[in-house]
Amino acid sequence: MENVAADVRLESIESFQSTIRKSEKARAQMTQKGGNTVLIEKRLRAFHISLVVLEKVWHDKPHLCSQEELERAREVLTAIC
Repeated sequence: MENVAADVRLESIESFQSTIRKSEKARAQMTQKGGNTVLIEKRLRAFHISLVVLEKVWHDKPHLCSQEELERAREVLTAIC
């Protein structure tokens, strides 16, 4: 994952940021309408953790995610695919 081109890295990070913004907007709309937000909240957390991991690997930014959080995020993202 370290051998990824700089432009692909930037696009990947921007894509996760966009996905997070859209998910936050969807969660807010669902909350406003009284909908069930459990699934969107799980996905949103997984997207945040994924972004943190990319930033850790590519920009050496520290992260405070536990191994359990990383595993849950992986499970949620795998279920999406």
